[in-house]
Amino acid sequence: MTLNFAGRLNKLRREMEKQEIGALLVSQPENRFYLSGFSGTAGYLLITGQKAVLATDFRYTEQAEREAPDYQLFQTTQGITHWLPELLNGINTGKLGFEMGHVT
Repeated sequence: MTLNFAGRLNKLRREMEKQEIGALLVSQPENRFYLSGFSGTAGYLLITGQKAVLATDFRYTEQAEREAPDYQLFQTTQGITHWLPELLNGINTGKLGFEMGHVT
């Protein structure tokens, strides 16, 4: 069975454009897997109109490269408040969407 991650990303990007969302932060493991194929237990996706980034820590870099080759890898350090600003630096996100039911 071949999963069409590119098709899923394109569909998501069209919906983001309709909703005027410049970037989406995906944190829920099931959604992360659905969009990227990455099955690790720690990670986030940042999706923009042109970029797809998988942010995870050093334990999962090899797995991330293997399972989500279409994603740019960003290695996280410390907590999200430390690395998220660095990840967003230089990306003109406008509105940043996130999974409301999965973010405290």
